[in-house]
Amino acid sequence: FFDWPFSQSLAQIKLAAPKIPFISSVTGDWITDAQATDINYWAKQIVSPVAFRKGALTVGQLQNVLMIEVGPRQVLSGLCLQNLADKQDIRYSQVMAKPGELNSEMSV
Repeated sequence: FFDWPFSQSLAQIKLAAPKIPFISSVTGDWITDAQATDINYWAKQIVSPVAFRKGALTVGQLQNVLMIEVGPRQVLSGLCLQNLADKQDIRYSQVMAKPGELNSEMSV
């Protein structure tokens, strides 16, 4: 992967371990410091299928989850809720109005 133009561009950037944990779309698990600082991981990430279900299940292991939907529709939260149908302590909130709605503030 290192020969790709994307990888060569990353070689000019100092990668650092994340300060805020997040779930890898490649593995569906919490990203490791080694992955986050590996140019080849990021090159692989842009061509790999998204491990969405595994990532949703990883989120499902947490307690009292609040998902924040950033887009105008309930796509990601809807998919997460489908994958976590048995989870009782999960809530979501939208931060954008649905298309055609004037009120941009949404409630939980």
